[in-house]
Amino acid sequence: MPSLRHIFTGKDRSFPDTLTPEERLQGRKRFYRFYFPNGISVACLMNNVLILYGIRNGLTDPTVAIMASFLHLTMPFFLLGKSAIARIWDSQASTFTAAIS
Repeated sequence: MPSLRHIFTGKDRSFPDTLTPEERLQGRKRFYRFYFPNGISVACLMNNVLILYGIRNGLTDPTVAIMASFLHLTMPFFLLGKSAIARIWDSQASTFTAAIS
């Protein structure tokens, strides 16, 4: 995989218009490598903000604990929902496209 310096050494000094399938696969892998830890850190940060907001508003300790556990309890549904939405969206998008044409 060429480095950024190698990509920008052309005449117009811009990214190529098209990528090969190997470059797309490598880019997708790198994106997910960045995206996954970033998502975990944002989830932890939002969980802390939610806890602090509950404490500030005078919620009892059990209520704050229940609120904080929502993220962890719903994580399996997020993972299942991602694949379900992808399948449902594919079928509905093709139906919608056929209906408007």
